[in-house]
Amino acid sequence: MSVQRSPTRPQLPSTSALTLIGGSQPDLSKISNPNVDTQITFRKRKKPNDYECECLDELKDMRSEISRISSLLEKYIGSNEQILEKMQENITDIKNQISDMKSSNEKTIKLIQNNVDKVITEINDIKSSTSSMLAEQSSIKRDMTRLEQSLSLGENKIKVLESDLNKLKHSSQVTKLENQLCLGEQIIQEVQNRNNREKNIILVGLPELTSSKTEESMAKDEADVLNIITSLCADIPKPVKIFRIGKRNPGKNRSIKVCFDKFGPAKQLLRNKIKLSNGIKMYSDRTPAQYNYLKSLQEEIKRRENDGESGLIIKYVHGTPKILKTNTKNDKQR
Repeated sequence: MSVQRSPTRPQLPSTSALTLIGGSQPDLSKISNPNVDTQITFRKRKKPNDYECECLDELKDMRSEISRISSLLEKYIGSNEQILEKMQENITDIKNQISDMKSSNEKTIKLIQNNVDKVITEINDIKSSTSSMLAEQSSIKRDMTRLEQSLSLGENKIKVLESDLNKLKHSSQVTKLENQLCLGEQIIQEVQNRNNREKNIILVGLPELTSSKTEESMAKDEADVLNIITSLCADIPKPVKIFRIGKRNPGKNRSIKVCFDKFGPAKQLLRNKIKLSNGIKMYSDRTPAQYNYLKSLQEEIKRRENDGESGLIIKYVHGTPKILKTNTKNDKQR
């Protein structure tokens, strides 16, 4: 396509030359001066009426292409805006998720720190317990060594004892005979002592004279004893000996032993001891073995009464005290 153009004018060296040279087309390659531009005139080229420009089709194509490109651009811009909106929504969701993750991470970190503290305390406890266990193990080992030593010593002692027992087996018969002889001698002495004491009685509750002279106190005790025994039995013989038992103790009245030369007076007085006045008591003269046996019987009665038994008394059967169970009034009075 040929385009008709106006003839070019030669380039002037300066703007001032434009005023001298005429022309219809300005020089657009340079900045125009407003004072000079007012003098520029344009000439319109006349075209024929039936002239059709060859660029119309191209312009139509360009316009259609531009409209198509503008529609594509609008679609692209719309899609980009949608993408941006979705991205913004996603970004807000991501921010929320990140904030949630931060909060959950902070919570987990706190929990982990707490658990770490607990684990540290438990580890310290385990260390202390292990140290104590080690100390106990060391003490147990020491005890085991001591036990082993003591066991070895015990075995040696057992061996020595076995040898001693073997030696004692030969002498056991001799010792048995000696023990039997000693026991028989003790029984004979006890029987003789009881026979001698059966002639005596013990009086408790008689006031003792506080005088320093023993003769006066003995005379008073003798007179009091004679009055008591004659009041119980008129034909009672005179005692062989009257004396106080034990050491003098101020504020206490010692008991009096009354000795006869026969068995009958003591038994007769003991049968009539119910007639004694208040505050004075009479007992048979017992040996230490008899006292111990009577004390054991009294303790047995207390034990059996605590267990629920009742009506238990100590009664002399053929001169020997025994525990009997009775409910009669006469036996209780006895």
